[in-house]
Amino acid sequence: MRDEGAMLYIDDVITRVKGTGSHFFSKDTMRAFHSRVSDNAYPTAHGTYFVTSERDYGVYISSGWLEGAWDGKRRYTVRFCDLSGSLHATPGGFCNYASWNGAHKAAKRLQKTGFPTCEFADSKCPHDWSKDDE
Repeated sequence: MRDEGAMLYIDDVITRVKGTGSHFFSKDTMRAFHSRVSDNAYPTAHGTYFVTSERDYGVYISSGWLEGAWDGKRRYTVRFCDLSGSLHATPGGFCNYASWNGAHKAAKRLQKTGFPTCEFADSKCPHDWSKDDE
């Protein structure tokens, strides 16, 4: 029997997040951001790390066309879902990894170190995560 608190698989993460009422994994949201979710999950005692990728072509919103934030290439983000189903920013920030391998390497390292999230999960993050993307 599986531990009800554990999220060992990405499907466990998706179910837990949807249970909070979040639309993060909805088909419409995924389509709007050209998002994909990796099948790999990196569980810890406090939650699970996982990797998403987005391709930023830009998006049409009610006030008109919103240009993409980068060159339209697929970029990768390491994310963290705590046991309550809340999603948190992780070191490296949104779409900070240019490669699938780099993002998964970072997620594996975070799983081992138990470092749940970074309070500076933006461009001011003092940690050097760029070496994961080599």
